Amino acid sequence: MDFFITEYLKDNLARVDVLCWDMHDKRNDIIGRDDIANLQRMWYKILVLAARQWNCPVWNFYPDEMSAVNWDEIVGVINKTRITKPEYKIKKLFELEDDDKRFGIDIVKELKSHNEPLIQLADIFAGMVRFSREDGEQCVHWLDAQPPVDQLSFLDCIEGDIAAETKTRQNRFRIIGNFNNTCKKYKMGVSLRTNKYLCTFNKKGPINFWHYEAIHEEDRAPVKLM
Repeated sequence: MDFFITEYLKDNLARVDVLCWDMHDKRNDIIGRDDIANLQRMWYKILVLAARQWNCPVWNFYPDEMSAVNWDEIVGVINKTRITKPEYKIKKLFELEDDDKRFGIDIVKELKSHNEPLIQLADIFAGMVRFSREDGEQCVHWLDAQPPVDQLSFLDCIEGDIAAETKTRQNRFRIIGNFNNTCKKYKMGVSLRTNKYLCTFNKKGPINFWHYEAIHEEDRAPVKLM
């Protein structure tokens, strides 16, 4: 499956970051969880990570329409965030170093996904990662059972009658398999078989699938205020 984005990814002219989390792990499986506030925290995490990987302080941000999310609140927090992670060291009075510089999002504007190919592409990547988490083991079994054939293009994968549920799943398996093969071809650090779902192990690579886990005991999803 050769997306047009592949040429940009392999030359480090673009990057893909997908953040997903388990709603039933110890961080999220709590009474009174605030899903919107939790989503906003995750948006903050992935945007700051992407900005740091690019080492770019100023951004324009064009998310898909999502009226429940308070983008101004997210942007307000990001704009108070250091470009580099803070280090504990003694500085001279009034000394301003690179670590003190903050991000700045100039524009944040929701767009309609059906008019924006890049938002549609982001949806495809997010969908592949989520599906691989839900059905990854069966995906690997199905791919390993297939006879060796020439790699199909993305359009070849979705042609034909896909009305039946089984056919739909098989097409998704094939798309994910071809995507994984393309990543192997260009050495993009994507693995399907290691964990039985799409994953990466280096956040600095052009493709970053971040399967979020709590980093300390106090890292819990926010709860709704009564």
